[in-house]
Amino acid sequence: MFDIGFWEISLIFVLGLLILGPERLPRVARSTGLWLGKARNTMRKLQREIQRELMIEETRAAVDEARRAYDEVKANTIGPVTETQDDTPAPAPTGTNVHQPNPDSDDRNS
Repeated sequence: MFDIGFWEISLIFVLGLLILGPERLPRVARSTGLWLGKARNTMRKLQREIQRELMIEETRAAVDEARRAYDEVKANTIGPVTETQDDTPAPAPTGTNVHQPNPDSDDRNS
């Protein structure tokens, strides 16, 4: 978060010691540490929540894209199947066999 080195921390400690004194400095340092810890914890929670929301949004977008692709494939598939069914000749009536000659016909070669 902050890029603070040893000398920066030492300078802050010396200034705090001069301004606050040796009696109040430990209390203020402890309070400051607690507040910084709470702030870091809050930032971590916020980052996790944002990442979670982004993941949910990406998942929704992927589902919507898959649904559109499915609908497109379905529309492209159902149309030709329906057209093919319309072009197919009607089935022969049941009970008659188209391939056997009718015994009553006079088409016999004698």
